[in-house]
Amino acid sequence: MQQNEKINAQTMNRTSSAGCSNLITNADVMMDHQVVLTLKLKVVNKTMDLNVRSAFFIFIFLFGFGSIHICKSCNLPIDTISREGQVDSFNINYPRCTKIAGDLVITGAITNLDSLYTIRQISGTLSILNTQLKNCLGLYNLDTIFGFRCKDNAVFKNLYGLESLTYAGALYIENNVALEELHSISSTDFNDFFLHECPKILVILGFNTPILLSNIVIENNDGIITIDAFHHVEEITGDYKIIFCSNLGTLMTGTKLKIVNSSLQFLALTKLEVFPPFANLIRVNNYLSLVSLTSLKHINSFNNLERLEDLRIYNAKSLENLPSFPKLTLISKSLDLGTNNKIRYIDGFNALDSVLGSLRIFRFDSLIDIIGFNNLKYVSSQFHVGTMRSLKRISGFGLLNKVEHSVYFGGLELITELNSFSKLDDIAGITNMDYNKLNYLGLSGNEMLSYCHYLPICRKTEAGLLS
Repeated sequence: MQQNEKINAQTMNRTSSAGCSNLITNADVMMDHQVVLTLKLKVVNKTMDLNVRSAFFIFIFLFGFGSIHICKSCNLPIDTISREGQVDSFNINYPRCTKIAGDLVITGAITNLDSLYTIRQISGTLSILNTQLKNCLGLYNLDTIFGFRCKDNAVFKNLYGLESLTYAGALYIENNVALEELHSISSTDFNDFFLHECPKILVILGFNTPILLSNIVIENNDGIITIDAFHHVEEITGDYKIIFCSNLGTLMTGTKLKIVNSSLQFLALTKLEVFPPFANLIRVNNYLSLVSLTSLKHINSFNNLERLEDLRIYNAKSLENLPSFPKLTLISKSLDLGTNNKIRYIDGFNALDSVLGSLRIFRFDSLIDIIGFNNLKYVSSQFHVGTMRSLKRISGFGLLNKVEHSVYFGGLELITELNSFSKLDDIAGITNMDYNKLNYLGLSGNEMLSYCHYLPICRKTEAGLLS
């Protein structure tokens, strides 16, 4: 609620006279010059007949006021323009209209917005839906709106005409199959950003004005190859998601980002090779997902992240190292790491004290040793490890003393595609737990396991009580 109030406060602080101030100022200046001119004429023409002078003054006065464009608010009988004739007759039906009270919807077989040039402010949302527009030319004086929806426009190529827009509210742009760029609004202030299914957009650059945002969602945009944007935002009250953008290769974002109050997701970015450092990020209040980043080799990020709810890093088959997370002490739900072909050591979680859910590590084909959990003491649910064909040692859990539910090595019941540790020969690093308090302990398919360091396990093994 507090974060939403911040967004609302920013919106409410925008004056309702936006877009009219320049006109009024120019008019005032014109009046000042005309009054001075009138006074000079009165001084020079002292002998002029009173009636003539009065008539001359009235002429100047009326001429001055006739030149002033009054800022006029218009209440449209309906908020929808759906015919070209409504656009063409707008200035006739609403002369000198600079502000539209409420929403404005433009839809249908509209091909131009040329006669809407007087509009400077819309106190609601501007929606451009299923039109034949190619751009927004005609709205070149538009300064302030409180929401922008651009959806299902088959021939819409760009946002030319919106260069004067200083504030837009929530940006929602979806299913514009011909849209090629967003540059016209890249310096506009806004509070929400959604971009869906616009396959011809190649780059997203800029959008660095906001400090506080509700969401950034970029989804199903297969044309995007580079994102270099959103660098000044410090807090996101909702989600930050970049997902299903199959050609995205370079991602630079979040330079000043500190807090994400919901989820931070990077999913199905199969050509991504450059990933941002997120050097100032300290908290993610929901989950952090790095999933199906199949071309990414290095992630040197999250060095100041202290706390998150849920961490998922899997199906990053080319990744050569996991992020180090040197300050991460608590995961309030689960940690899932899996499906990688190249990582040889997991050594990046040495500050982690507790996982208040499950810890699952699975399908690391080249993994030799798990050494990166030297401070981990508590797992509240499952501790499962499986399908590690090259694993020889588990030496990183020396302080782990409590797992609430189950510990399982080998064929995992809950992750059915995991099988066994075919080369595992030592579990010396996890001898500190009280195995008598576990609900379940399983060791299976580990033919090369040869060291038994912990007496309760040895006795159970000898007695045939270990599954």
